Amino acid sequence: MRTSPAVRSAGILFDDIDLRTRHLGHLPLVRALIAKLGVDQAVNEVLPKDPRSRVSDADCVAAMILNILSGRCALYSMPEFFEHTDTDIVLGSHCPPDALNDARLAAALDHLFDAGTDYVLGRVVQAYLGRHDAPADYSVFIDTTSIALHGAYDLLPAQGAPTVRRGFSKDHRPDLKQLVFGLSLHGAVGIPLTCSSLDGNTADKKANQWNIGQLASLLPEQDEVTLVGDSKLVDAELFGQLLDEGFHFVSLVPLTYAVRTQLVQSIRDHDAQLPELARTPGRRRAEPDSLYRGRSFRRDMDVVDPHTGERRTEEMTLLVVRSDSQAVGFDNALDKRFIQEERRFMTAVKKANKRKFKCRDDAETARRAALGTLVFQSVDLDIEAIEVTEKRRGPGRPKKGETPPTHTEYRLVYDQLAPDEASIDKARFHAAHFVLVTDRSDWSDERILQEYRHQSMIEGHCGYADPVVMRSETCSVEVEPLLSRRPAPHHYRVVNEAIRASGALKRPRRSCGGNMASTASSFSVGSIRR
Repeated sequence: MRTSPAVRSAGILFDDIDLRTRHLGHLPLVRALIAKLGVDQAVNEVLPKDPRSRVSDADCVAAMILNILSGRCALYSMPEFFEHTDTDIVLGSHCPPDALNDARLAAALDHLFDAGTDYVLGRVVQAYLGRHDAPADYSVFIDTTSIALHGAYDLLPAQGAPTVRRGFSKDHRPDLKQLVFGLSLHGAVGIPLTCSSLDGNTADKKANQWNIGQLASLLPEQDEVTLVGDSKLVDAELFGQLLDEGFHFVSLVPLTYAVRTQLVQSIRDHDAQLPELARTPGRRRAEPDSLYRGRSFRRDMDVVDPHTGERRTEEMTLLVVRSDSQAVGFDNALDKRFIQEERRFMTAVKKANKRKFKCRDDAETARRAALGTLVFQSVDLDIEAIEVTEKRRGPGRPKKGETPPTHTEYRLVYDQLAPDEASIDKARFHAAHFVLVTDRSDWSDERILQEYRHQSMIEGHCGYADPVVMRSETCSVEVEPLLSRRPAPHHYRVVNEAIRASGALKRPRRSCGGNMASTASSFSVGSIRR
């Protein structure tokens, strides 16, 4: 092997050099952003370093953030993870990998729980918003979701933990108890502003009222803030609270609102041509672009004053938008709706014919109810009269020439179902349109639609997996929720080991609910204080 002149002149041979490779990837950039956002400073201010510890709680938080953004491993595997990472660059020479063990990381999470994660997050957000280069005009995206839970839970009212209850399940699991989780994101940079974990039966309006109050106490008064949310934000009392706190808003008008139906129907009746507002290229070259066309109208909306409770009207902008993708989605789901309608119709007719109507009016009532199950199909449903011979009463054979008694019964008869093209065309038109409402009269139609389409930013942040608590008469095992739904088989092993060590079960049992992480941490959903 040849040695370069520079190496020979320095008296260094390759045999004397110990070369080791360490993975960095995107971690230096993430570490720089953590420092720029002031996460280290906020955690150090709330949780100063204990002189007996080799690493601070802020170092532990940074290490766990780096781990989460690198694929995530359990807490007990963190030293092994950082053995293959250049910790001198991403964490500093004062953070050796063996100091980041599961016990130290779990202790840092316990300290965050005691201090209040929402309080620490608030310090980070306030530090960012107080920077001279922070934007003063921005949007905040807000959303709530339900988190299904398994097992038995100990209530911790003294620590401000929410109550696990049954409520409306957005996971379509009404058989399970749940919590209601809320989150708001800064639209300009995408950082979380507030998060909430509320009782499982908390209504959407109450959850939004809580989140709006938290944002009002956090964001600077001089900032021009627009809250962007889904249809749960459209409410007269919420409108009053938003305007009273100095917020603007953009939201989706629910399907049940009459003003939405009236606006869409007026466009259909007048065959109005809508100008193009946005265009999304197709995923493939053969796919056409997805177009968004729309037009805004000024309408009065109800607003309730949060202080006096008086109801008034405020003129707002309602933007009617046509989406080609929604029209395609309606057509793709039409066959399934046909099958569901036919099943409901057949069940209604079968149930009606079992009653054996002796009155034509009763049969007509059942006929109208059966026809009410059809939306996209039509059928000729008639009432047929049938003469029914009654059973002879009394003993013996009937006399010669005796006519047996009869009575008339009515039943429903029908032909084959056929698509109702008029109803389908009307439903397709309404399904292809949606209506947005905002108090921003200074925004163009393109700007209103653009801000609402960015609402998808927050959808991925609410994908929390199910936390699990398995409990016996002697002990309980708490499991931390994951921030994503990616499969992590090793988490099951961690849970089983914790259960086996606790003696809660004679044999390990695997929960059926979502991904699971290390039981050493108590940073669970309940750690987010109200």
